[in-house]
Amino acid sequence: MKLNKTLIKEVLYCGVLSTLLLFPSRLSAQKANVTQNDVEVFEIRKNKLDNLGAASISQVDHEEIENVNSIDPSNSFFGLLNGLQVYQNNGFAGQRSASLLIRGRSSLQDNSILVLVDGFERRLDDLTTMDIEKVQVLKDAAAVAIYGQRGANGVLLVTTKRGGREGMNVNVKYDVGVSQAFRMPDMLNAADYARAVNEALYYDGLPMKYTAHEIAAYEEGNAYSLYPNVDWANELLNKSGTVSNLNVEFDGGGKNVKYYVGISHQGEKGLLSHDRSEEDIYTALEYDRLGFRSNLDIDLTKSTLLRLNIGGNIVQNTRGGKSPDDIFGEIYGTPSAAMPVKTANGIWGGTDIYSNNPVASQIASGNGSTHARSIMTDLTLEQKLDVLTEGLAVDVTYSYDNAVTYWDGYTRSYQYEKVTPTMDQDGMVTDTTYVQYGENTSLDSYSTFGGQQRYNAFRTRIKYEKTWGDHSLNGYIMYQQDKTVKLNQYNTYLNQNLALKAYYSYKQKYLADLTVSYAGTNWLPEGERFSAYPALGLGWILSEESFLSSSEVIDFLKFRASAGISGNSLIIKNIAEQQFGSGNGYYWGGNNNSASGLQEKQLATDNPKSEHSFMGNIGLDAIIANNLSLAIDAFYEKRYDILVESAGVTSGTLGISSAYLPVGKVKNVGIESALDWKHNIGELKYNLGGNFSFVRNTILEMNEAYRPYESMKTTGHSMGQFFGYKSEGFFSDVADIDSHPEQRFSEVSPGDIKYVDHNKDGRVDEFDIQAIKGTAVPEIYYAFNLGMEYKGFGFSALFQGTANKSVLLNTQDIFVPLRDNGNISSFSASRWTEATKTTAKLPRLSTQENLNNYKNNDIWIVNGSFLKLRNAEFYYNLPEDIASKLKVGSCRFYIRGNNLLSFDSIGMMDPEYLGRGYPTLRSYLAGVKISF
Repeated sequence: MKLNKTLIKEVLYCGVLSTLLLFPSRLSAQKANVTQNDVEVFEIRKNKLDNLGAASISQVDHEEIENVNSIDPSNSFFGLLNGLQVYQNNGFAGQRSASLLIRGRSSLQDNSILVLVDGFERRLDDLTTMDIEKVQVLKDAAAVAIYGQRGANGVLLVTTKRGGREGMNVNVKYDVGVSQAFRMPDMLNAADYARAVNEALYYDGLPMKYTAHEIAAYEEGNAYSLYPNVDWANELLNKSGTVSNLNVEFDGGGKNVKYYVGISHQGEKGLLSHDRSEEDIYTALEYDRLGFRSNLDIDLTKSTLLRLNIGGNIVQNTRGGKSPDDIFGEIYGTPSAAMPVKTANGIWGGTDIYSNNPVASQIASGNGSTHARSIMTDLTLEQKLDVLTEGLAVDVTYSYDNAVTYWDGYTRSYQYEKVTPTMDQDGMVTDTTYVQYGENTSLDSYSTFGGQQRYNAFRTRIKYEKTWGDHSLNGYIMYQQDKTVKLNQYNTYLNQNLALKAYYSYKQKYLADLTVSYAGTNWLPEGERFSAYPALGLGWILSEESFLSSSEVIDFLKFRASAGISGNSLIIKNIAEQQFGSGNGYYWGGNNNSASGLQEKQLATDNPKSEHSFMGNIGLDAIIANNLSLAIDAFYEKRYDILVESAGVTSGTLGISSAYLPVGKVKNVGIESALDWKHNIGELKYNLGGNFSFVRNTILEMNEAYRPYESMKTTGHSMGQFFGYKSEGFFSDVADIDSHPEQRFSEVSPGDIKYVDHNKDGRVDEFDIQAIKGTAVPEIYYAFNLGMEYKGFGFSALFQGTANKSVLLNTQDIFVPLRDNGNISSFSASRWTEATKTTAKLPRLSTQENLNNYKNNDIWIVNGSFLKLRNAEFYYNLPEDIASKLKVGSCRFYIRGNNLLSFDSIGMMDPEYLGRGYPTLRSYLAGVKISF
């Protein structure tokens, strides 16, 4: 394996720099001054690292998760777990789950990670953060091979809370606050829009649309119906939405029974408002979710344990007649000058071009409600078999989950009116014409079944644990099968897994983890369904050696190494079968009726396989000076048997799509580091921490079609690598165009982008494409956190960022203006004009398609790296003596903010979401947590 020397230097520099930034300046703390709290923290850390064996696993406990987010688990993981990359998505509550990757992307197909809740595949959205006891990220072969053909993309293990304490303890947590759009683009007002359209038409060589009188009328605003200037966002959006979260937990037990019960309610009102009393149905954007969880542990006998877990949710989401994403698309895409909200006749404004009035779409086209119900259950019976041999036990678990969604609401159409002035030769209005379109219809109810999913699983394990002399062995043999059934044909998925997991240690210094899994899935055809996945991990705890056991600085030090095979069965469904789809229709009968037909589509793939992944990992874990924990990993992965298209290397004369072939290969290399320092100085408690990862993937084989130039090849680059054209400014005049190699995309004019003739053949065409800047998936992912507490007052903050990432600015109306009668934002202020030709950063405006300017190029592909302040919290813990007088165990008041700041080069929009849908949100909450 060869790595570029410059890359190695960059990675080492970043790793060392992050270490220096996070490592305290002095590690000379004397053990004589260590507090009892320091000792307890050390023991917790040491036990955690011991229990992870030789595998590469990151872990975070419930306290850290709860301090970030009260409800949404996936949006609580930013920067908390080394190796887990979390990316924020847009959307209203219930639809904004974060995207999760573990160690980047390794597959040319599906890179979705496996999420297991209490050992079974479940959605994070069906939990609240208060349900979670701990979360683990499994990253290397020693950790994921046990999951067979489902582990190669990484595994996220979520363990829910269980009871344990005597008596009953109650925790109540309530917070309330507001949410706001994190960023929204500034769309031009009516007069500036009209000027921009005229400018674009001028450079297109077309007659201008707006007269000076009309532009002045837009600015004056005295003739609203004729010359509207509508701020659609202001018309439709509340200044803020509202958020409220309530969680109540009951935890306790007695001699034979332990229990945990959690009840939660989440309520949100969105940014889209309903404040027009003349409308007879409610169309505001609202979300309500009631969740519950009950985990029971019952000792049936001294050797028999019964565990019963039940969780569920009831969700309702209401909106107007169109989805929030569609409404925001209309807000951004409808010019301020297009129409009034309502005309002087009290009719909704509209035109033959702009038939969708954003306000009417929200409040006058009906409403809709989404209803979702889900339940998750699992029952485990565990029997100790010490009567046969000490340390032997068996457990049997059955899990059943069910989720259903349905929609109901009302639809209707509305009448809208176009207002057209008639003007004399001086531009003065002499008459007005009103033309109506559509009609106001009565409400028509609908109810639709959205979908259902059933999941059941059976698992049994024979477990063994024994210590003799210097030797310790524990492990299990497991058989598990699970079945997922969704609506429609070919939507039943079966998985089976027979596996062995064994942990061995000698003198608590030398560790070995052995895993062998034989697993299969019905996603694959017979003969290819099952495969073996072995892995071996080795560990050495140096701190137990005599030469380090008395060290005053190194308290714990473990080296780890692992290698093995894992798999990914998330391939295209039914790919081994011939695919058919809609074909050409025909007409028949005296009434000329039509009927559609079927035609052959994708050819069947003869030998699809589960993707296989060889994974290697080396790492170390350490605790230094009693307060600093450190983890460093370097890893290598080679993914093979990836399904890739064969269209580029087979003849197209057959006339249908060619089959996929399992010949793809991808290499993934990277490093990870995590540091955490916790210490007390008198009554001052403080902590500093952070993590850093660099991951680079390389496509080794993708069955790529022939490319006449090496620079055009995707093979050898990273997945997500942008390809396009390099620019060299803008054409300044006709002479500049004539002297430049011909550009063959569309006719060019002064102000259009001038491209580099990369292959030097005297013209610019599709053969000049090349790799540009970074990739869509960042190669660097990092975070750092800090916190302190003094006499009950505390503060914490978490920053998270990415680097080596690019984004494509191709959002219609916002970054690509005026096309297809579109809108324009302030982003285009730096465009080319005859006056700005020496300073322009963007091409000229155009109302035409202009294929030349909107090719992928280094003007539209920009740096997408960012650093965000994900959350910050100020809190106060009530003193124990005051809390006891109030008959409570503890009480904390807090003020928290989420998604607060971003440092990036995009500016006008969230660098994680550049679309026209519902925006990402910033929230501010105040709350209290009380324990009884």
